Amino acid sequence: MADNTTSAADKARDFLRAIYGSENQIWTCGFRDIASGDWTGAMGVERLERFGSTEGDFYFCIGVMDPNAPQRGNGHVIRQRLIIADDIGTKANKDVWAGMLALGFPAPTFQIETSPGNETWGWVLNDAVERDDADGWADIARIRAWLTAKVLTDPGVADPARYIRFPFGWNSKDKYRDPATGAKPRVHLVDFDFSQRVSLEDFGRALHFGDANWRDIPLPPAAMGAADLSRMGAIRRKADLNNPEPLMVLWQELGGNLRQV
Repeated sequence: MADNTTSAADKARDFLRAIYGSENQIWTCGFRDIASGDWTGAMGVERLERFGSTEGDFYFCIGVMDPNAPQRGNGHVIRQRLIIADDIGTKANKDVWAGMLALGFPAPTFQIETSPGNETWGWVLNDAVERDDADGWADIARIRAWLTAKVLTDPGVADPARYIRFPFGWNSKDKYRDPATGAKPRVHLVDFDFSQRVSLEDFGRALHFGDANWRDIPLPPAAMGAADLSRMGAIRRKADLNNPEPLMVLWQELGGNLRQV
């Protein structure tokens, strides 16, 4: 993927296939300069054909969209196959992550340097989680909330429709350009093993030092707002209000109203 003679669309297609298999409902976007970029994007990689080369900023949405989705959005995500940690090196401490990996934390499937000294890591799940799988959807919400609470990522990973950078192109943000030449740093893969997969169970346990009851550990209120918990499905489940689960208690403490259904 380091060959700049390959088109952005072809590189995007190869990378997405390695993660999502035959899925073609991945939202992408690209532009020459981030200051004037159009973030709207479109489903599939065809929109990237117009670039030819990889001279640009290129992104994909981590959640699989409904084929009839009119736009990228959390409510249109129907399937999740990827957990990410973003801004490792600036907002998250890379040494902390190195220590966790040394202790047996599941290795990421890929690591992308998105700017000098800053990386995005991704873990591809053994099995995709469908929107109607309330338990699986809630597990991903918990994991992303705990990644935020433990300062292992930029908080934006809580968004299942989040854009992250493809491992090619450049980063055209002004703060990263060479002050003398204006050159933009290239975005590239640091490490990858696309055979590396992880289960939600193993990931959740690893975040809590092997605790098999990780689902029952109450989330810190600061980890995720009530609106995010609701939107992501972390409390979209049938339950007994007379015997509330920890997430239900958290929702009520944050001012949310629950009713028995």
